[in-house]
Amino acid sequence: MQYKEFGNTGIKVSAVGLGTWQIGGPATLGGNQIGWGEMTDTRAADILNTAFDQGITFFDTADVYGKGKSEELIGKVLKDRRDKIVIASKYGNRETEEGKWFKDLSAAWMVECLEGSLKRLQMDYVDFYMLHSPNADYEIDDEVVEALEKQKALGKIRSWGISLIPNGRGILPADQGLNFIKSGKPCDFFMLRYNMLEREPEAEFFPACREKNIGVIARVPLASGFLAGKYGEDISFPANDLRSNMSREKIVEIVRKVEKLKFLAAKASGSLAQAALKFCAQNPAVSTVIPGGKSPEQVIQNARAVDIADFTPEDFAKIDEILQA
Repeated sequence: MQYKEFGNTGIKVSAVGLGTWQIGGPATLGGNQIGWGEMTDTRAADILNTAFDQGITFFDTADVYGKGKSEELIGKVLKDRRDKIVIASKYGNRETEEGKWFKDLSAAWMVECLEGSLKRLQMDYVDFYMLHSPNADYEIDDEVVEALEKQKALGKIRSWGISLIPNGRGILPADQGLNFIKSGKPCDFFMLRYNMLEREPEAEFFPACREKNIGVIARVPLASGFLAGKYGEDISFPANDLRSNMSREKIVEIVRKVEKLKFLAAKASGSLAQAALKFCAQNPAVSTVIPGGKSPEQVIQNARAVDIADFTPEDFAKIDEILQA
């Protein structure tokens, strides 16, 4: 495993981390159960232990992943190794009595959520705390900044940032991130989608982060599993899987692009997934990459992605040619 400085936080993280939505099971959104399929507690524990044994130190979670189940499992399995791991969690989603979600990024809700996360994690602090997918027109409120900074002073979080997710008005997460940077508010890091098929951050957002020494967490680095190269055009997903909402046309488009990218698998002894993770991790703006991993075997392969040979200028040129066709 390789380790990187996380922006200007003074914290080192593994170049490949572990996203943990999948270990908590589905979350509720608008009355529907969504996630990445079913998961047993035993398998979840195996995944977490395997990740740690492979040198992974960065674990990303959120209070809504399985309604707190992801945090609970992390706490149960990893609390005795607290000084050797880095934990990130998020807040900002609330649920009405009717089961509908709405955004609440207020200072008061943040403090309540943080206390709940710490209790579930069985830990005194989280290393990174995030605003979870604010709306496209959201501006960081001074009261929220003050509250987050107070939690830093109290030692309950070490730094804070924003998880950028597409939602509303057609504004790309990378553009939203740029707006936050330009606001001058003291945001320590960002999380957003980045993979070989979604490269918008490369144009302006990544250079801005590097200039300010702002950490970046690359989420969905395998394009929701498609960059593992195992899905055909006729793939279907169960109703409780996020990908079940994808149109057949979108699936076909992605699968055909992935087929053309399979030449990269030769760099990783036949594993396109490892090549895809290496692509993200090699970008100098990226602090850590967080694939999920639904089995210990997947986690092992993901962790070893940073050990494969670097992409060459010729590799990048060929990728560009394929994706621009």
